[in-house]
Amino acid sequence: MNDERERAVSGAVDDARTNQRGFYDARYEQGYMQDFVDPYEACRVVTIDDTLRSLSNEPKRILDFGCGEGRYLEVLRRHFPDAQLSGCDVSNVALEHARRNRPSAEYVLLTEGRVAIPDGSFDLILSVEVLEHVADVELATWELGRLLSPNGYLVVTTPCANPGSFEWVLNRLRGGLQQTPDGYGRFATDEPGHLRRLTSRDLRVLLQRAGLVVDRVDFRAQLFAALMVRTPRRVARLAGEARMVRFGLLDWRLFRRLPNAATMVAVARRPSSG
Repeated sequence: MNDERERAVSGAVDDARTNQRGFYDARYEQGYMQDFVDPYEACRVVTIDDTLRSLSNEPKRILDFGCGEGRYLEVLRRHFPDAQLSGCDVSNVALEHARRNRPSAEYVLLTEGRVAIPDGSFDLILSVEVLEHVADVELATWELGRLLSPNGYLVVTTPCANPGSFEWVLNRLRGGLQQTPDGYGRFATDEPGHLRRLTSRDLRVLLQRAGLVVDRVDFRAQLFAALMVRTPRRVARLAGEARMVRFGLLDWRLFRRLPNAATMVAVARRPSSG
């Protein structure tokens, strides 16, 4: 049974890598990533809110890179109500849903990892949990750098492969630190759409190669968020979602500089051409 499951997961990972549009169109047809009802996702929103508030610019043009159905466009609109919002994604189905539900933004299809938009078009780019999904992560980060204007900011979140997190220890003990064709590796416990996990050093190198200056990398889900996810449903219901989210956020509040985390948030910028 385990061998059958491993073969099924391996096949799904291969499909996610080689047929991205078909893979994600099928997912979005089934209601993939529609909202923030999961406490782990609710914690992520808080980290992005905090990060957006820390930026020193007031962007006029913003891109959500890998926007899916556009749920983070609402977060961006809350912070920057006067900005022009755009989203791009590999899935036609996702963009159809986004256009229907959030028509105030503009949408562009990602084709072979590229966006048909001129260089330097955006003052702020947000990319939430996307780099682990893309077929070519070097091309994706290069595209992020290309689209960013001088003095513009990039905020990117992605799962973290640094040693010492709860997930890393679990996979290390179970032999779940897997190799990947691009050399970065992945965790066996990750869902099939996750083609890789980057370390914080990997992420810094990729962004620097794209011509960006990395201002900081913050970390989340070292311990409390992992415990939150594994709390029995009955206990979680008794505690209430708000209390569970506050518990999960203790990592972010207390340990965001500690790199032994399950996920990370990077802030980078394109230097002024002058």
